Amino acid sequence: GSGYEGKDGKEGFSAYGSLGSYSVTVSTPIPEAVQTLFMPETETANRWTVRLNAGNAGILEIIDANNGIVFSQPLDTLTQLVINSSNDDDELTLDFSCGGAFLLENGLVFNGHRDSFNTLYLVGTDGDDSATIRVSEILLNGLVLFTENVNRITFDGNTGNDTAKIFCGEADGIFVLADNYLNLTGNYEADIVNVNRIDAVAEGRHDKTYIYSGNNSLIVMNGIYVNYFGQDQSYRIWHSESVTAFSIDGTNNTVLHTGSGGLDYYTLLENYGAMSNSSGSYRHEIFDFKNVITEDDFSPQARPTSSFTDWDDNFLAFLADEQLRQLRKQNDTPDNWMAEFEKLALLDLMMK
Repeated sequence: GSGYEGKDGKEGFSAYGSLGSYSVTVSTPIPEAVQTLFMPETETANRWTVRLNAGNAGILEIIDANNGIVFSQPLDTLTQLVINSSNDDDELTLDFSCGGAFLLENGLVFNGHRDSFNTLYLVGTDGDDSATIRVSEILLNGLVLFTENVNRITFDGNTGNDTAKIFCGEADGIFVLADNYLNLTGNYEADIVNVNRIDAVAEGRHDKTYIYSGNNSLIVMNGIYVNYFGQDQSYRIWHSESVTAFSIDGTNNTVLHTGSGGLDYYTLLENYGAMSNSSGSYRHEIFDFKNVITEDDFSPQARPTSSFTDWDDNFLAFLADEQLRQLRKQNDTPDNWMAEFEKLALLDLMMK
Protein backbone atom coordinates (compact mmCIF):
# COMPACT_ATOMS: atom_id res chain seq x y z
CA GLY A 1 0.00 0.00 0.00
CA SER A 2 1.04 3.64 -0.29
CA GLY A 3 -0.09 7.08 0.73
CA TYR A 4 1.06 10.61 1.61
CA GLU A 5 2.13 11.18 5.15
CA GLY A 6 4.27 13.90 6.56
CA LYS A 7 7.63 13.36 8.15
CA ASP A 8 8.67 15.97 10.67
CA GLY A 9 5.82 18.09 9.41
CA LYS A 10 7.01 17.91 5.78
CA GLU A 11 5.18 16.59 2.80
CA GLY A 12 6.28 13.03 2.06
CA PHE A 13 5.38 9.85 0.24
CA SER A 14 5.20 6.54 2.12
CA ALA A 15 5.02 3.07 0.60
CA TYR A 16 4.21 -0.17 2.36
CA GLY A 17 5.09 -3.65 1.07
CA SER A 18 6.14 -7.08 2.16
CA LEU A 19 9.54 -5.76 3.13
CA GLY A 20 8.10 -3.21 5.50
CA SER A 21 7.54 0.47 5.07
CA TYR A 22 9.75 3.38 4.10
CA SER A 23 9.29 7.12 3.65
CA VAL A 24 10.51 9.46 0.91
CA THR A 25 10.50 13.19 1.61
CA VAL A 26 9.93 15.50 -1.37
CA SER A 27 11.12 19.08 -0.82
CA THR A 28 11.43 22.11 -3.06
CA PRO A 29 15.11 23.03 -3.61
CA ILE A 30 16.19 26.44 -2.34
CA PRO A 31 17.09 28.71 -5.30
CA GLU A 32 20.67 29.84 -5.61
CA ALA A 33 21.18 33.35 -4.20
CA VAL A 34 23.62 34.18 -7.03
CA GLN A 35 22.45 33.27 -10.50
CA THR A 36 24.74 33.33 -13.55
CA LEU A 37 23.22 33.11 -17.01
CA PHE A 38 24.74 33.01 -20.49
CA MET A 39 23.10 34.39 -23.59
CA PRO A 40 23.13 31.64 -26.26
CA GLU A 41 25.33 31.66 -29.34
CA THR A 42 22.71 32.02 -32.07
CA GLU A 43 24.51 34.13 -34.70
CA THR A 44 21.78 36.73 -34.16
CA ALA A 45 21.53 39.37 -31.45
CA ASN A 46 20.02 38.27 -28.15
CA ARG A 47 17.52 40.71 -26.64
CA TRP A 48 16.87 40.02 -22.97
CA THR A 49 14.77 42.09 -20.56
CA VAL A 50 15.17 41.95 -16.77
CA ARG A 51 12.01 43.02 -14.94
CA LEU A 52 9.56 42.20 -12.20
CA ASN A 53 6.66 39.97 -13.18
CA ALA A 54 3.72 42.12 -14.25
CA GLY A 55 1.28 40.14 -12.10
CA ASN A 56 3.56 39.38 -9.15
CA ALA A 57 6.13 41.98 -8.14
CA GLY A 58 7.81 39.41 -5.91
CA ILE A 59 9.11 37.49 -8.93
CA LEU A 60 12.14 38.62 -10.95
CA GLU A 61 12.20 37.34 -14.50
CA ILE A 62 14.14 37.56 -17.74
CA ILE A 63 12.24 37.74 -21.00
CA ASP A 64 13.88 36.75 -24.28
CA ALA A 65 12.35 38.75 -27.13
CA ASN A 66 12.24 35.60 -29.27
CA ASN A 67 11.69 32.80 -26.75
CA GLY A 68 9.71 34.23 -23.83
CA ILE A 69 10.67 33.66 -20.20
CA VAL A 70 14.18 32.21 -19.79
CA PHE A 71 14.56 32.86 -16.05
CA SER A 72 12.24 33.35 -13.09
CA GLN A 73 12.93 33.40 -9.34
CA PRO A 74 11.48 34.96 -6.19
CA LEU A 75 13.21 38.28 -5.69
CA ASP A 76 13.74 37.79 -1.97
CA THR A 77 15.86 34.67 -2.60
CA LEU A 78 18.25 36.43 -4.96
CA THR A 79 21.26 38.55 -3.99
CA GLN A 80 22.99 38.92 -7.37
CA LEU A 81 22.20 38.31 -11.01
CA VAL A 82 25.06 37.89 -13.50
CA ILE A 83 24.39 37.94 -17.25
CA ASN A 84 27.08 37.17 -19.81
CA SER A 85 26.56 38.07 -23.44
CA SER A 86 27.46 35.91 -26.43
CA ASN A 87 29.81 36.92 -29.22
CA ASP A 88 26.84 38.41 -31.05
CA ASP A 89 25.78 42.05 -30.73
CA ASP A 90 23.53 41.48 -27.72
CA GLU A 91 21.11 43.79 -25.92
CA LEU A 92 20.06 43.79 -22.28
CA THR A 93 17.17 45.93 -20.99
CA LEU A 94 16.57 46.70 -17.33
CA ASP A 95 12.89 47.68 -17.30
CA PHE A 96 11.56 49.44 -14.20
CA SER A 97 8.37 50.45 -16.02
CA CYS A 98 6.99 46.92 -15.57
CA GLY A 99 6.37 46.10 -11.92
CA GLY A 100 8.52 48.96 -10.62
CA ALA A 101 12.08 49.23 -9.34
CA PHE A 102 13.83 46.54 -7.30
CA LEU A 103 17.08 46.02 -5.41
CA LEU A 104 19.63 43.22 -5.29
CA GLU A 105 22.05 43.08 -2.36
CA ASN A 106 25.08 42.57 -4.60
CA GLY A 107 23.71 44.14 -7.74
CA LEU A 108 23.21 43.18 -11.35
CA VAL A 109 26.23 42.33 -13.52
CA PHE A 110 26.28 42.53 -17.31
CA ASN A 111 29.47 41.21 -18.91
CA GLY A 112 29.65 41.95 -22.60
CA HIS A 113 31.71 39.83 -24.97
CA ARG A 114 34.87 41.71 -25.90
CA ASP A 115 34.49 40.84 -29.61
CA SER A 116 30.92 42.15 -29.99
CA PHE A 117 28.99 45.40 -29.64
CA ASN A 118 26.86 45.22 -26.49
CA THR A 119 24.04 47.56 -25.51
CA LEU A 120 22.39 48.21 -22.16
CA TYR A 121 18.96 49.88 -22.05
CA LEU A 122 17.66 51.39 -18.80
CA VAL A 123 13.96 52.25 -18.52
CA GLY A 124 12.71 54.23 -15.53
CA THR A 125 9.50 53.95 -13.56
CA ASP A 126 6.39 56.09 -13.93
CA GLY A 127 7.59 58.10 -10.93
CA ASP A 128 10.77 60.01 -10.10
CA ASP A 129 13.96 58.20 -11.09
CA SER A 130 17.62 58.88 -10.37
CA ALA A 131 20.54 57.49 -12.37
CA THR A 132 24.32 57.83 -12.09
CA ILE A 133 26.15 56.47 -15.12
CA ARG A 134 29.83 55.61 -15.43
CA VAL A 135 31.65 53.44 -17.92
CA SER A 136 31.71 50.39 -15.63
CA GLU A 137 29.21 51.14 -12.86
CA ILE A 138 25.65 52.45 -12.86
CA LEU A 139 23.32 53.32 -10.01
CA LEU A 140 19.62 53.35 -10.90
CA ASN A 141 17.12 54.00 -8.10
CA GLY A 142 19.50 52.34 -5.64
CA LEU A 143 20.25 49.26 -7.74
CA VAL A 144 23.94 48.89 -8.63
CA LEU A 145 24.83 47.60 -12.10
CA PHE A 146 28.37 46.52 -12.85
CA THR A 147 29.27 46.45 -16.53
CA GLU A 148 32.19 45.24 -18.59
CA ASN A 149 32.66 45.60 -22.35
CA VAL A 150 29.35 47.42 -22.70
CA ASN A 151 29.63 49.75 -25.66
CA ARG A 152 26.39 51.70 -25.46
CA ILE A 153 24.09 52.73 -22.61
CA THR A 154 20.66 54.31 -23.02
CA PHE A 155 18.59 55.75 -20.16
CA ASP A 156 14.93 56.58 -20.76
CA GLY A 157 13.55 58.29 -17.68
CA ASN A 158 9.99 57.54 -18.78
CA THR A 159 7.63 59.86 -16.86
CA GLY A 160 8.09 61.66 -13.55
CA ASN A 161 10.67 64.20 -12.41
CA ASP A 162 13.87 62.35 -13.32
CA THR A 163 17.52 63.22 -12.74
CA ALA A 164 20.76 61.81 -14.12
CA LYS A 165 24.50 62.22 -13.64
CA ILE A 166 26.86 60.94 -16.31
CA PHE A 167 30.66 60.77 -16.45
CA CYS A 168 32.38 60.50 -19.82
CA GLY A 169 35.55 58.72 -18.69
CA GLU A 170 39.18 59.56 -19.37
CA ALA A 171 38.91 59.60 -23.16
CA ASP A 172 38.11 62.93 -24.79
CA GLY A 173 34.33 63.06 -24.83
CA ILE A 174 31.84 64.65 -27.21
CA PHE A 175 28.50 65.76 -25.76
CA VAL A 176 25.48 66.66 -27.88
CA LEU A 177 22.55 68.48 -26.26
CA ALA A 178 19.14 69.21 -27.71
CA ASP A 179 15.56 69.44 -26.51
CA ASN A 180 14.94 66.44 -24.21
CA TYR A 181 18.11 64.69 -25.34
CA LEU A 182 21.76 64.20 -24.39
CA ASN A 183 24.28 62.07 -26.26
CA LEU A 184 27.81 61.16 -25.19
CA THR A 185 30.59 59.63 -27.23
CA GLY A 186 33.78 58.84 -25.30
CA ASN A 187 34.93 55.75 -23.45
CA TYR A 188 31.46 54.48 -24.31
CA GLU A 189 28.33 55.74 -26.06
CA ALA A 190 25.33 56.97 -24.10
CA ASP A 191 21.90 58.46 -24.79
CA ILE A 192 19.63 60.06 -22.20
CA VAL A 193 16.01 60.98 -22.99
CA ASN A 194 12.94 62.00 -20.99
CA VAL A 195 15.00 63.29 -18.05
CA ASN A 196 14.37 66.68 -16.45
CA ARG A 197 17.77 67.40 -14.97
CA ILE A 198 21.19 66.15 -16.09
CA ASP A 199 24.68 66.85 -14.77
CA ALA A 200 27.37 65.58 -17.15
CA VAL A 201 31.06 65.66 -16.28
CA ALA A 202 33.70 65.94 -19.00
CA GLU A 203 36.78 64.10 -17.75
CA GLY A 204 39.06 64.16 -20.79
CA ARG A 205 41.58 66.87 -21.57
CA HIS A 206 39.91 68.17 -24.74
CA ASP A 207 36.19 67.47 -24.40
CA LYS A 208 33.72 69.10 -26.76
CA THR A 209 30.05 70.02 -26.43
CA TYR A 210 27.55 70.82 -29.18
CA ILE A 211 24.19 72.37 -28.28
CA TYR A 212 21.17 72.67 -30.59
CA SER A 213 18.95 75.30 -29.03
CA GLY A 214 15.25 75.70 -29.80
CA ASN A 215 11.82 76.52 -28.32
CA ASN A 216 12.85 79.68 -26.43
CA SER A 217 15.67 77.96 -24.57
CA LEU A 218 18.31 79.69 -22.48
CA ILE A 219 22.01 78.76 -22.47
CA VAL A 220 24.27 79.92 -19.64
CA MET A 221 27.97 79.61 -20.46
CA ASN A 222 31.11 80.31 -18.45
CA GLY A 223 34.61 78.98 -17.92
CA ILE A 224 33.41 76.09 -15.74
CA TYR A 225 30.16 74.81 -17.17
CA VAL A 226 27.48 75.30 -19.79
CA ASN A 227 23.83 75.00 -18.76
CA TYR A 228 20.98 74.43 -21.20
CA PHE A 229 17.51 75.41 -19.91
CA GLY A 230 14.56 74.15 -21.92
CA GLN A 231 10.95 73.46 -21.07
CA ASP A 232 11.16 71.58 -17.73
CA GLN A 233 14.80 70.77 -18.51
CA SER A 234 18.14 71.75 -17.04
CA TYR A 235 21.17 70.07 -18.64
CA ARG A 236 24.59 71.08 -17.36
CA ILE A 237 27.98 70.02 -18.78
CA TRP A 238 30.96 70.52 -16.49
CA HIS A 239 34.54 71.27 -17.62
CA SER A 240 34.05 70.92 -21.37
CA GLU A 241 36.96 72.74 -22.99
CA SER A 242 35.07 73.56 -26.19
CA VAL A 243 31.38 74.47 -26.51
CA THR A 244 29.59 75.26 -29.76
CA ALA A 245 25.92 76.32 -29.67
CA PHE A 246 23.47 76.70 -32.56
CA SER A 247 20.07 78.39 -32.55
CA ILE A 248 18.03 76.11 -34.80
CA ASP A 249 14.69 77.92 -35.02
CA GLY A 250 13.27 81.42 -35.01
CA THR A 251 12.27 81.54 -31.34
CA ASN A 252 13.86 83.71 -28.65
CA ASN A 253 16.77 81.43 -27.84
CA THR A 254 19.20 83.29 -25.60
CA VAL A 255 22.86 83.00 -24.58
CA LEU A 256 24.12 84.44 -21.31
CA HIS A 257 27.91 84.24 -21.05
CA THR A 258 29.28 85.02 -17.58
CA GLY A 259 32.99 84.59 -18.26
CA SER A 260 35.58 82.88 -16.11
CA GLY A 261 36.26 85.37 -13.33
CA GLY A 262 39.38 86.56 -15.10
CA LEU A 263 40.15 88.37 -18.32
CA ASP A 264 37.65 87.18 -20.93
CA TYR A 265 37.54 88.08 -24.61
CA TYR A 266 34.43 88.34 -26.76
CA THR A 267 34.03 88.64 -30.52
CA LEU A 268 30.38 89.35 -31.33
CA LEU A 269 29.25 89.70 -34.91
CA GLU A 270 25.90 89.31 -36.58
CA ASN A 271 24.80 85.67 -36.19
CA TYR A 272 28.14 84.69 -34.65
CA GLY A 273 30.01 84.98 -31.38
CA ALA A 274 33.31 83.67 -29.99
CA MET A 275 34.44 83.67 -26.37
CA SER A 276 37.69 82.73 -24.62
CA ASN A 277 39.92 83.90 -21.80
CA SER A 278 43.52 84.94 -21.39
CA SER A 279 44.62 81.47 -20.23
CA GLY A 280 42.84 79.69 -23.08
CA SER A 281 41.11 77.29 -20.69
CA TYR A 282 37.89 77.39 -22.71
CA ARG A 283 36.71 78.12 -26.25
CA HIS A 284 33.08 78.91 -26.97
CA GLU A 285 31.28 79.70 -30.22
CA ILE A 286 27.63 80.57 -30.88
CA PHE A 287 25.70 80.74 -34.15
CA ASP A 288 22.43 82.44 -35.16
CA PHE A 289 21.27 83.59 -31.72
CA LYS A 290 19.10 86.70 -31.68
CA ASN A 291 19.73 87.39 -28.00
CA VAL A 292 23.21 87.43 -26.49
CA ILE A 293 24.40 89.00 -23.25
CA THR A 294 28.03 88.72 -22.16
CA GLU A 295 30.26 89.55 -19.23
CA ASP A 296 31.21 92.88 -20.79
CA ASP A 297 27.63 94.10 -20.32
CA PHE A 298 28.15 94.27 -16.55
CA SER A 299 31.85 93.73 -15.80
CA PRO A 300 34.87 96.00 -16.48
CA GLN A 301 37.15 92.94 -16.65
CA ALA A 302 35.81 91.80 -20.03
CA ARG A 303 37.47 92.93 -23.25
CA PRO A 304 35.10 92.76 -26.23
CA THR A 305 36.68 93.10 -29.67
CA SER A 306 33.28 93.92 -31.15
CA SER A 307 29.77 94.05 -29.79
CA PHE A 308 26.10 93.83 -30.64
CA THR A 309 24.03 96.99 -30.73
CA ASP A 310 21.95 98.02 -27.72
CA TRP A 311 19.26 95.65 -26.56
CA ASP A 312 15.87 96.23 -28.15
CA ASP A 313 12.57 96.29 -26.28
CA ASN A 314 11.55 92.83 -27.44
CA PHE A 315 14.78 91.35 -26.12
CA LEU A 316 14.39 93.03 -22.75
CA ALA A 317 10.78 91.94 -22.47
CA PHE A 318 11.89 88.41 -23.21
CA LEU A 319 14.51 88.53 -20.46
CA ALA A 320 11.96 89.71 -17.93
CA ASP A 321 9.07 87.41 -18.80
CA GLU A 322 7.70 84.46 -16.89
CA GLN A 323 10.03 81.98 -18.56
CA LEU A 324 13.01 83.14 -16.55
CA ARG A 325 11.05 83.01 -13.31
CA GLN A 326 9.97 79.49 -14.12
CA LEU A 327 13.53 78.44 -14.90
CA ARG A 328 14.67 79.77 -11.56
CA LYS A 329 12.00 77.72 -9.79
CA GLN A 330 13.11 74.56 -11.63
CA ASN A 331 16.70 74.87 -10.39
CA ASP A 332 17.04 73.52 -6.85
CA THR A 333 20.13 75.67 -6.26
CA PRO A 334 19.61 78.78 -8.40
CA ASP A 335 22.65 80.82 -9.36
CA ASN A 336 22.79 84.46 -8.24
CA TRP A 337 23.15 85.59 -11.82
CA MET A 338 19.47 84.92 -12.49
CA ALA A 339 18.15 87.50 -10.05
CA GLU A 340 20.75 90.05 -11.12
CA PHE A 341 19.99 89.31 -14.75
CA GLU A 342 16.30 90.13 -14.30
CA LYS A 343 17.10 93.29 -12.35
CA LEU A 344 19.37 94.56 -15.12
CA ALA A 345 16.81 93.82 -17.80
CA LEU A 346 13.92 95.43 -15.93
CA LEU A 347 15.96 98.50 -15.00
CA ASP A 348 17.09 99.04 -18.57
CA LEU A 349 13.54 98.61 -19.84
CA MET A 350 12.19 101.16 -17.36
CA MET A 351 14.81 103.73 -18.40
CA LYS A 352 13.93 103.56 -22.11
